[in-house]
Amino acid sequence: MGEALKYTRTAAYCLSLLGLGLMDASFGPTLPWLAQRTSTEVGAAGVLFTVRSCGYVAGSLVTGRLYDRIPGHRVMGMALCGLATSLALVPSAPTLLILAAVLFASGAAAGALDVGANTLLAWIHGERVGPFMNALHLFFGIGALIAPVIVAQTFKLQLGAEWAYWAIAATEAGFMLMLIALPSPVLRVRQQKSKTSPSHWSWPLIVLVSACLMAYVGLEVGFGGWIFTYATQKRSWPSELAAYLTAVFWGAFTLGRLASIPAMAYLSKRNDQRLGSSAGARRTLRQVLRTALTGATVSTAMLLIWNSEAMLWIGSAALGAFIGPIFPTLISLAEQRMKLSGSMTSLFLVGAGFGAMLFPWLIGLAMRWFGPGAMLPAISTNAAILVITYLALTRWLGQPPQELIRPDGYDA
Repeated sequence: MGEALKYTRTAAYCLSLLGLGLMDASFGPTLPWLAQRTSTEVGAAGVLFTVRSCGYVAGSLVTGRLYDRIPGHRVMGMALCGLATSLALVPSAPTLLILAAVLFASGAAAGALDVGANTLLAWIHGERVGPFMNALHLFFGIGALIAPVIVAQTFKLQLGAEWAYWAIAATEAGFMLMLIALPSPVLRVRQQKSKTSPSHWSWPLIVLVSACLMAYVGLEVGFGGWIFTYATQKRSWPSELAAYLTAVFWGAFTLGRLASIPAMAYLSKRNDQRLGSSAGARRTLRQVLRTALTGATVSTAMLLIWNSEAMLWIGSAALGAFIGPIFPTLISLAEQRMKLSGSMTSLFLVGAGFGAMLFPWLIGLAMRWFGPGAMLPAISTNAAILVITYLALTRWLGQPPQELIRPDGYDA
């Protein structure tokens, strides 16, 4: 019964992240539609990325301590309720200011939900959370894959993008009912009070992982959010085709996370035999990160250098596939070095929220000042910042920076 409950909870958290992916990936393709409804320039409407991310940061900060004090499923249920309500209200916002307020609320609910899913999953699986964390974020990718297809179909059927928002809101409400029917995990903070070795707060690790997540989420949200506008304005693609390009990016993103699960299981088995459980798990996580970051660097270079329609499809797919495993692997690495609490996870996701707030906004400004063609140089700069922060993290962990490009996948 205990194992069955553990995996039922895992499934519920995965579906919650699927709903989060639906919300995130629907925003970019509908941004021109929202800008038109509120009589705003598309470039100026990029501030909505920042507003939504401010809400995400606020929601993450406020709820991190709540997960350490009250049953987690209650908090996640409230977050899903808030997310469903705000998404249902998005199409009704008549002005940019009101739309910004609604999106701030949706961001706050998303932050609370993200903290809960990542924290509670780590609590029930512990140091072996790696494959489960990748599965959790795989479902985020599935939601992000489905969302642009839903938007494309509303464009094709001339229903209006409001139907996409209403459908996603109804889905969030269904996930809420499923989650609140399950008992919450025992609070980890309460468990630690009866032990002699509480969780270890390593501030250098917290800062460096948060910085990596900041740069990573900026890359993910920046590319996924602006590729539609780039394709329609710079390449003059029709809206439906540009929406499918967005879906290709998120589809490859999803496949990258899916592929990382058996790859991580294989590497874990091999490394555990050579190094033991804990050391083998840490090596596996670093190997996955090195491969993902190397592939992301090459993909952004391809997009920047070869200016062709075919390369836009190929580069978008390659970038999505390689960056997919980065977020959950970084969280899993932190769980290996520290036993995560809700407060710790909230700090990581605050860093992620700042990334979603800052980088897409800067990309939007670059596109507004220099034209839509500025998107790809801005994305390449973002990718370079991610690699630099990772090198700082590996140096602090005692790993030589040249590991990033080592072909054999083993630590020095």
